[in-house]
Amino acid sequence: MSIGTELIVRPLRPEDLEDVYRLVARSQEHDIGEIEVDREDLLTDWSLPGMDMSRDTVGVFSGTDLVAGAELTMRYRAEVYVAPEARDRAIGTWLREWTERRAAEKGWELVAQVVPDSN
Repeated sequence: MSIGTELIVRPLRPEDLEDVYRLVARSQEHDIGEIEVDREDLLTDWSLPGMDMSRDTVGVFSGTDLVAGAELTMRYRAEVYVAPEARDRAIGTWLREWTERRAAEKGWELVAQVVPDSN
């Protein structure tokens, strides 16, 4: 599946860990001025019971560069990140809609993400 003309969408894979970490770190640094995530946080989320990386995650790539991603981690919780340089292209909106569709498929009545005030 693709969005936009040059963007490719696919599930995230364990080998994407470093790219996901860099994406989340860049987003946090831009949005809140500090990096709160570490690689272990991501590995923990990806190892949670019921987490299916092939269905509960999605990455948006421009060529080989990860520019955005989303995952459903725990019941009712989504994580969505868009690289600062890739914002204002409707990628975040597409990812929000993806999280809502996937949550509905899982039988969740709602899904939410904590968003900094700056966003």
